[in-house]
Amino acid sequence: MLVYGDAKRTEITREKIAAIRAGLERLVMARPGIERHAILAELLVAAGELEQGLLDRQLAENGDERPSPLGEAAARLTRAVAEELLSSFRTFGSLSLVEPIERALDATLSLDLPATIEVSIPEGYAFYGLYPETYLCAAENALRAGEGPLKVIGIRSIGTGLAAAVAAVAGEEASVVSVRPQGHPFSRTVAIGRELGRELLAEDGVLPRYAVVDEGPGLSGSSFGCVADWLEDRGVAPEAISFYPGHRGGLGPYAGERHRARWERARRNVAEFESVFTSRWPLEGWVKDLTGEPEAPLEDLSAGRWRERLFPNRAFRPATDVQGERRKYLLAAGGRRWLLKFAGLGRYGREKLALAQALGSSRLIPPVTGLRHGFLVGPWLEEARPLPLAPEVDRRTLLDAVATYLAFRAARFPAAPEERGATPLELFEMLVHNTQRALGPAAAEVARGWRGRLAEIARLERPVLTDNKMHAWEWLVTPEGKLLKADALDHHRGNDLVGPQDVAWDLAGAAVELDLAAPELDLLAGAVARRSGMPRAERVQLDFYTLAYLAFQAGRHALAAEALETTAPAEAAGLRSAMERYAERLASLSWWKGQPEGAASALGASQGTG
Repeated sequence: MLVYGDAKRTEITREKIAAIRAGLERLVMARPGIERHAILAELLVAAGELEQGLLDRQLAENGDERPSPLGEAAARLTRAVAEELLSSFRTFGSLSLVEPIERALDATLSLDLPATIEVSIPEGYAFYGLYPETYLCAAENALRAGEGPLKVIGIRSIGTGLAAAVAAVAGEEASVVSVRPQGHPFSRTVAIGRELGRELLAEDGVLPRYAVVDEGPGLSGSSFGCVADWLEDRGVAPEAISFYPGHRGGLGPYAGERHRARWERARRNVAEFESVFTSRWPLEGWVKDLTGEPEAPLEDLSAGRWRERLFPNRAFRPATDVQGERRKYLLAAGGRRWLLKFAGLGRYGREKLALAQALGSSRLIPPVTGLRHGFLVGPWLEEARPLPLAPEVDRRTLLDAVATYLAFRAARFPAAPEERGATPLELFEMLVHNTQRALGPAAAEVARGWRGRLAEIARLERPVLTDNKMHAWEWLVTPEGKLLKADALDHHRGNDLVGPQDVAWDLAGAAVELDLAAPELDLLAGAVARRSGMPRAERVQLDFYTLAYLAFQAGRHALAAEALETTAPAEAAGLRSAMERYAERLASLSWWKGQPEGAASALGASQGTG
């Protein structure tokens, strides 16, 4: 199934460096504590992105990984930030220096820089609640002084900063490089040039140790695996290689046998978020200036546990991708409960805060009080109920709330050209591919009939920061009867391929998830156009985006079910059932909507392959 994307953005190199320097100025002015520490974490994210962008550009030009003065300068900058982050972490945000970072920054600026770089969004920092401090702790637990040289190999994208964190703990015994695995996601390879290869292997008869650092592993673990393959194929003993992953779990269902066998026996150094930020520097302490003094331990609502709070009756609980959810906690403090939800480190969290403040000021979402080191903080709405448990809400009230919300987003948050998500062509390719996987080749052939309408759809589209999560349980009903949209900040910039779309994508999502009849969808589309001042979504858009939405959701639920098959079979079963519902609805629509004349004649053959 086609579900995931590879989010990137183009940045002007010297502006990126200027932003790092501006962060240093904010660091000097900040008071000791978590907010000062969070600035250092943001600098590590930014320095790692700069290094990644420069090295990926060099790889594209050279065809293989090789040392260069610019790459080495960028790596020194990332490591300098990581070393100061380590000092800050050990002193709870009190001790760190800016001078080493400034020197490394100046050294980078003195070299011949490309005008622009392409930054790959570091998914762990932006989406998954992966903190570099956990890698500092993992390295502290695993490394001992005097064990000899350590070669730290970061896997780009995010591995630039995470490898620097491991090397910061190791100290002078460690050298650090990064590599970019390439090829099919389930069978990656690395292209390491001769000179870098000599640096990585034994020197003067001394056999180094190796630390391979990345987030994940994901569905296959092939990024970790291909680096270890390269080392072992050149004589490195398996026991000399250790891994620093993002979690303790095994490889996903698409792992090769060699990689799976290695992973099971390998040394994997992990420090869990919960162990680091419930004891060493407790999360509730980060936010007490916003919430008041903590009154009870944090309650973990991640991995679908929020359903126990909102849906006491298990029969009403929706299926969810428990591995893909953002971290979230419930905190009792200051005489009430608070929701702490991961939004992203650095710029990624600040962008979500700005969006939350705009939506919150118009009372369209639950209120947000502030941001602390990646977590948004807001009051837990004790008496609010999810829409499926509020049968008293009539359809007129629902449509009015949805129209107001979507119109506000459409009017206030147009997507810049560099922010836009999948093009109509890319959505079409996803539609055809996922339809074939879900319903068979004849149904996919009918879906291909949409190719002739893509130019028209592209002409009509006006991408905005869409919600992309219009499910019924994401609408909360207050005791006063007002509807608020939950989970409204993240999904237009997730790890999937959709991204910001025309508001017609959210209209289609609402039609599917809120079970709107055709006249209701027409009323909703008209109300959104009037209230936003935007052109009304045309029928061809609504038809196309509805099909694409259903194909995307079928694919997302199918992949999530596969990933959870062995670790959470009950969740996997629920996700498969949801996938089947999306596929059935896709089958019921795809034979005729918007198709060229004669496409409906495929009905019999298509149904026979479902």
